[in-house]
Amino acid sequence: MAASANWNWTLHHIDERVRPNSDIARLIADVRMPFLSGANFTQQINPFNGTRLARPIDTVVGRTKVALHRMNFTTRAPAAVIEGSSHVFLTDAFRHEAGADIAAIRGFRYGTVVRPGPITLEDLYHFIPIGPLIAKGTIKGKQLKNQPENSIDGSLNPDVSKWTGGWLFNFSGVRAEIDPYAKAGERARNILVSDRATNAWKPLDPEADYTYASYYYARDPDLINTVPAQAISIVKDKDGRDLDAVEVVARYLAGLPNRTTAPKTGRLKLINPIPAASFGSPEIQPWRGVIPSTTHSPDTGAVKLPDRNPQRTN
Repeated sequence: MAASANWNWTLHHIDERVRPNSDIARLIADVRMPFLSGANFTQQINPFNGTRLARPIDTVVGRTKVALHRMNFTTRAPAAVIEGSSHVFLTDAFRHEAGADIAAIRGFRYGTVVRPGPITLEDLYHFIPIGPLIAKGTIKGKQLKNQPENSIDGSLNPDVSKWTGGWLFNFSGVRAEIDPYAKAGERARNILVSDRATNAWKPLDPEADYTYASYYYARDPDLINTVPAQAISIVKDKDGRDLDAVEVVARYLAGLPNRTTAPKTGRLKLINPIPAASFGSPEIQPWRGVIPSTTHSPDTGAVKLPDRNPQRTN
């Protein structure tokens, strides 16, 4: 006789109603003390990249007019698996500070939110806790095309064993249409790249050279965010020292009018909707993936998603 299984679970809300354990709270406060403003602040050395923490992590480095996050369910645009305001913001910072044609970041950090208002250095470390530098290098257009294609397959493949972690790459200087039902290699369409000299949008040329900015680690000297690149240069300070990615973003904010950002999503446009939730509860990523279909046509209608979001983002 075939075995059967049942699932029983309880949803727990972790909020201000849950009181902290005083002993654990005291230990956390002691660990955080050297990183915060005050007499005990210490310029810590980043163990990943050797850069020095120049200022306390509670320093306000800018402001945002919109919530910065990547946590929408699939029922609200943009779905987190496709795009997020936090990643639009970060790629804009990388691109600007590196002086690149394009900047990219892998999708991640579900649950991390900066509400409209001040942005602290600590907020930026929540988004980028893994100690990368930011570098610029030259890649071919066909390498750029591979990034959204590979991340779509790694996020929406109906065979979950082929999921690669993270969600779709997000970009600055790039626009594209995404059809999750198309065949592998054909899901990212009408890719446009911004011409930095004219601000005009031009079709991606697979054989053209583009400057590309993203995460960089010294252990992989020929790669920028897993992409082989030529003529790589690391973003540095005025004295020629390497800058941690968080500091690169902070410097971008410092150069904005009133140090304020208001990123707009929509650079990756879904031309067919992600499937409905498979098991009744809202999904961040389609748990059954997306099955490519030769019968699913964009003519069935543009994506029209409800305004309601059952998960708070501010």
